[in-house]
Amino acid sequence: MRGAKLDARVAELLPMDRAGEALTELTAGGVTGKIVLTP
Repeated sequence: MRGAKLDARVAELLPMDRAGEALTELTAGGVTGKIVLTP
């Protein structure tokens, strides 16, 4: 369940509008997520 705790922590630290993007980034595997999410 460490992943769930990490997700909760990220959602806590980031503004709400960024939390979804951050979680998607983590799920997508970091670098790939950043490339997709970065405008």
